[in-house]
Amino acid sequence: MKKVLLFVVALMLSVATVAYAQSGQTNKYTVEASTSPTNKGSSTKPVPVGIKFGYKVGTVEGTRPIPVKKYSIRFDGLRVNTNQFKGCSQAQLQAAGGKTRCASAKVGSGFVKNQSGASNNPNDKSITCNLQLTVYNSKNNKGLLLL
Repeated sequence: MKKVLLFVVALMLSVATVAYAQSGQTNKYTVEASTSPTNKGSSTKPVPVGIKFGYKVGTVEGTRPIPVKKYSIRFDGLRVNTNQFKGCSQAQLQAAGGKTRCASAKVGSGFVKNQSGASNNPNDKSITCNLQLTVYNSKNNKGLLLL
């Protein structure tokens, strides 16, 4: 668990450094993660695990954070093989009845809580935008986020 958290924090700090160089603001990331069960597996006897993951973005200055355009979530010591499970393509998910047809490919859910405002004023947090998040397996170790 500590290795997972340290890796994710290091990744977030590298993203924050790039963001700071571009805007003068410094994004601040808080990550909480756990796996269940915590049994160790091996290459010959892998153990399936569930992952709980929480991710918060703020700024050191207390302003609205710089939007995160892309991120990758990895866990030290875990191997991912999404091809062993049902999958769904973006086209299938966006088609009529997509949520129903892709129900067996659902691998996670949660909430996105966001404050937004005028793009030229990072202090403006006047717009609240809270969204339900559903994650679907799209095979080849990728996921689709539906907001």
